[in-house]
Amino acid sequence: MTLSSWFKLFLDADRPSLARESDAALHEVVRMGILRLPQGKTGVDLTADFLTRILETIHRVVCPNRDPATRPLIVSITTPVTWRTAAVDSRETAASRAGFGQRTIDEVRLTTEPEAAMYHVVESLGNRFEVDEVVLVCDVGAGTTMDPALLQNNLYYSNGNVRITKDDLQCAFGPVVHEITDLIELEIRLTQMHYPGVKIDHLVFVGGLIESAYVRFVLGSRFGTRYKLAIPGQPRLAVTRGAALRETVDGRRQQA
Repeated sequence: MTLSSWFKLFLDADRPSLARESDAALHEVVRMGILRLPQGKTGVDLTADFLTRILETIHRVVCPNRDPATRPLIVSITTPVTWRTAAVDSRETAASRAGFGQRTIDEVRLTTEPEAAMYHVVESLGNRFEVDEVVLVCDVGAGTTMDPALLQNNLYYSNGNVRITKDDLQCAFGPVVHEITDLIELEIRLTQMHYPGVKIDHLVFVGGLIESAYVRFVLGSRFGTRYKLAIPGQPRLAVTRGAALRETVDGRRQQA
């Protein structure tokens, strides 16, 4: 059996080979085999295989006592806002091959991850915001944040145990976290350029990495004196829960 991970990064068929990217850490990840595709498989193939199992699980677990043939299914597929059109189209192709949206009673809807996350933020923190306040949602994800050196360095392994100190983690994640803060600063500037005169009142952080006390400390130190900061409940599930809430809210509006 061949195990694959991070294969969604291969959904953009027009993207240059990840092995030729300039990021030294990414070079190391590819060398270790994490981003390698099984022979004869593409990113679309693996994503379609994965989504096929998801669809099977939905029919088996969500409503086991109802006939799947008569049960309409509305699916929300989220994509990173930075993805190019080719990558979005590839994900849609994979979903179609997996069986999503193939019946007339089903629907597949696409949305960006930030838009989906906002629904979760409003549901979780809505009472913190005043009318006309501006809220910037920042997705601090952890899905592909790692340090390959920690994974392969034998100094961290002893008798089947792994020993990583606080200093090790800070050294590994420090550059990534500071890059994240720089990207947030850039997004703030871009927002102010596109909407002159608009004042950002709140920064809301979602994503798995924001559950780290170190990350919260760094972001609080960088932005806490300029903005009101908040983290919703279950921040790592913000996109997933938000996508479901979006379809629920929009469905009620259509019925009204």
